[in-house]
Amino acid sequence: MPLFIFLSALLNHNFTYALTKKTAAWESKLGSMLSLSLSLSLSLSLLKWMKLLIGKKHAYLILA
Repeated sequence: MPLFIFLSALLNHNFTYALTKKTAAWESKLGSMLSLSLSLSLSLSLLKWMKLLIGKKHAYLILA
């Protein structure tokens, strides 16, 4: 009986570790996608305001 308890605890630990590792990788990917989305959104917003303030051609030159 103690061997069964030990093996079930070991399997449970390995399963939990694998699930945690996959969740961390998924959260990391989601975080990087959100960060990229936010930076792209801010860049487009900045470009929009620069086009309004100084004209279309100069805004593209400044951001490039």
